[in-house]
This record gives sequence, C-alpha cells and structure tokens, in this order.
Amino acid sequence: MLRTQKNVILKGWRAPLCALLFCGMTSPLQTPANAQTPEPVLTIEYPPFLGSNLENKGIVIALMRDYAKQNMSVDIRAVFMPPARVQKMISDNNWCLTTYPPSKDNVLSRFVALSSQTLSLGLYRVRPRDQRSFEWEHLSDLRGSSVAVLRSYETSPFVTQIIAAGLHPVYVETVAQGFQLMLAGRVDYAYGDNFSVDAIDDVSRQDIEFSKTHIAEANVGFYYNTNCAHRIFKNGTAPEHTRLQPDKGASQ
Repeated sequence: MLRTQKNVILKGWRAPLCALLFCGMTSPLQTPANAQTPEPVLTIEYPPFLGSNLENKGIVIALMRDYAKQNMSVDIRAVFMPPARVQKMISDNNWCLTTYPPSKDNVLSRFVALSSQTLSLGLYRVRPRDQRSFEWEHLSDLRGSSVAVLRSYETSPFVTQIIAAGLHPVYVETVAQGFQLMLAGRVDYAYGDNFSVDAIDDVSRQDIEFSKTHIAEANVGFYYNTNCAHRIFKNGTAPEHTRLQPDKGASQ
C-alpha cells in the first residue's frame, strides 16, 4: 500500500479520470467471458497507477472497473506479469484488453481515451550538487550514458531511439528496479513518467529529479482487441476510440 502522502496524489487523479494507463491477462482469446469468468486485462507493475500489492490493484484498475460497469458487458480482472511477457501475449494475439501499448503495426488494437490528462515521459537522475538544469537539445547529448528501461519482448521505439543516440539500455522488470540501480550508481538514468518518483518508498524529489526535457507525452486510457469487441462492449464497440495513442512528439 502506498504511503499517506502518495495516496493524496492518487486521489487527485481520480476525479478527472475514468480509467488509466496499462493492465493484465489470463486465459486464451477464445475463452468466453461471463459473470463467473472476468475478462483478463494484461498489465504490468507500474506504481503509483498499477500494482499487485496496491489497494484495488491500483487506481487504474479501480477506474477501469468503473468504466466497465457503464460500457462493458463483462467484468474485468487485472493479471500482472513482466513487461516482456505482456508484449509477447499481444504479439501472439492472445489478448482482449490491456493497458500496455501494442506495437504501432498492430492493426487489431484500438485505444480508448478516457481523459484529456497526459503523462510526461522522460528520464530521472540523482540530483547533482551543482543543481545544473536537467535538459538536453538532442538525446545524443547524453551519449555514452546508461538508462534503466523496462524489458520488452520486442525492441520498443524508445529503446531503438536511445541506442541510435548512443546511450546504453539496461533492462529491468519494474520502474522501482530502475530507480534502485540508479541510486546505487549502476546506471546514470532511469526511464519513467512525472509521477514515478511518488510511488517509490524511501525516495523523494529531494534525492532525484525528473528531466525538464520530455521524451514523449502519453494519453490516459486502455487498449482493446477488435476481435473481442463484440462481446466486451455492450454495443459491440467502444463508445470512442482511436487506433493507437497519438504521438505527442519525442526528443531526438
């Protein structure tokens, strides 16, 4: 469970959101869903929004359940697993709902936008004594540095980007592991969003800082497989959807 001050942050998100980023899985795509068998949602550990040990499995799952009651003909159940395994399940087309972004060439995925709120994605570093500004004009300005990133089954666009810029990815299973490596001096930076620090125990914004330059912006919502739409949604399709999250731009 999150500490008291972190719960305050999560409560602040509940009002404007109906459901949030990322989710979990269980049985194969062909397994029928009913009241006794909730629909699995593919998800990863991503506090403060998602976590197997968080109250209600995290604010995202709680908000997705609220959305499902209004718009879906099935109940949902979050199943947490490592990022690479979630990605492989999606790649194998063995999924119906997920909060983990499918690849851009996945023609079956649709994104349901549930809020105008966005998350800023960037890098964290241990706060230096000289307080120099943490920003860059080109990602290649950080050439030679190491970055903790979530492990994936297929190379993500971000990892491709940092490798091309001359940075070295170090793969981890959770955001918390990335922070631990950074604080131990084993990597220079850790990839995350502007709320990641608020979910890590014994770490504060006084110890580390988030980059002023952002890699990208992510919309709030979840993904569904169009092969499952006829039985997941009450009217056979999501009320509103886009193919994938719109690209808000990334630092080169």
